[in-house]
Amino acid sequence: MWLRFYWPIPFFQSDPTKAACAIIDPTKINPVARKCIAEGLLPNSPTGVLNSQSAAQDNRKELTMRFDFNLTKNDQLSVTLGGFRNPSLVPFDRNASGAPGFGSINQVNNYFGNFTYGRKFSPNAWNEFRVTVQRHNSLQADPQRSLPGPSALGFTNITPDLTTGPPVLLFDSSGLTVGFSPQGPTNVIRNAFVYSDTLSWTHGHHALKFGGGFSAYQANIDFAFFVDGAFDFVGTGGIGTGNDFADFLTGQPIDYQQGPRSPTNARTKFLFGLAEDEWRVNKKLTLTLGLRYEYSTPKLDTHGDTFNVIPGLHSTVFPNAPSGLVFPGDTGAPRGVNFPDKNNWAPRIGFAWDPAGTAKTSIRGGFGVFYDILKAEDNLQDNGQPPFFASAFLNFNPLLGNPTADLPNLADPYNSASPVAPNPFPSKPVDHNIDFAEAGILPFGNTGIFLDEPHLRTPYT
Repeated sequence: MWLRFYWPIPFFQSDPTKAACAIIDPTKINPVARKCIAEGLLPNSPTGVLNSQSAAQDNRKELTMRFDFNLTKNDQLSVTLGGFRNPSLVPFDRNASGAPGFGSINQVNNYFGNFTYGRKFSPNAWNEFRVTVQRHNSLQADPQRSLPGPSALGFTNITPDLTTGPPVLLFDSSGLTVGFSPQGPTNVIRNAFVYSDTLSWTHGHHALKFGGGFSAYQANIDFAFFVDGAFDFVGTGGIGTGNDFADFLTGQPIDYQQGPRSPTNARTKFLFGLAEDEWRVNKKLTLTLGLRYEYSTPKLDTHGDTFNVIPGLHSTVFPNAPSGLVFPGDTGAPRGVNFPDKNNWAPRIGFAWDPAGTAKTSIRGGFGVFYDILKAEDNLQDNGQPPFFASAFLNFNPLLGNPTADLPNLADPYNSASPVAPNPFPSKPVDHNIDFAEAGILPFGNTGIFLDEPHLRTPYT
């Protein structure tokens, strides 16, 4: 039944007999599609079914060393050093293609060092000072091989921030994706520096502990997401022939998206203080009473590439932004992704009770509040969003009438889209006077937007 949507168009097949057999005139195959096929980008099989195999690699090296020194009878030093390296090759990336030849190279390097200095001031007092340094350096979704970029394949008006290979081709009805992973190449470097000091003091029936610490965290990310663009061919229910592969051959995608190469330099600091008393009330009962305070500064990007939605405010950093959209530097807006949460008090109460005093039965219970730290997914979710970086999501209209030339949707998606859109790539320096409506990024942009609750509360258990 799908033939009736397409074959009456004589441009693609002037011979009605061949049109009835769903045969496209080879000379009318879209030039971009023809170039992609000539470069061997699309898998093919004489049977119509392709089973592919390719070798994967997963190499790991790990080393951990510990050194303990008794400097004096009262001073001890412990040093632990370690590293982990894991280069790997994924021939069929889960975020990308089922087709062969689009594997991803990944590299993970982790390093850590821990230095602990202990000092005994008296038989009842022991102090421990600790410094920990951690570094995570990873490269994800780096293309396995070098392939032609958009311009070399005839996508003349696709001008990426970073060229990694051909645009991704999505065939919805067939379930096939052709192209490298849209998640990269992405380089992530995370550094953590932790300093803490704890004093333990036993006095009578009390085992007291006092301490505090400070840490600084960095997340430096260079994220390339759909940088070469992606065309979606729907087939059934789409705008073209009713067949996703035929849509590709005739140059009729339903939509196109493209993302930027975007750096993020996230910073946060964390501090804590604690006091605890393990009180042996009597032979039968021991109480543990403690109080801890924690504070984590809101995630801050050194470039200021974050925003919030706070109804009633109007930006002066971006004067033409829609009402309620504010940025770091605006009055009433947070400096980072959210306002500080300084109410992170964490009490600890516990007991151990021996009802008979025979050391044969123990009844224990406790209560505590434990806080977490926001350091993970928002590093990527807040990355690469307009107006700081370019973005695009375009739709195309169904073909009307009988064309007299090849469709330009693939070669020039921006001027073929409905509505026509300017090509924002490569990403340009931030223009604080940008007209959000003219740039086509109302309310926030043309790609998936992630918002952080400005009054976000620190997670706790």
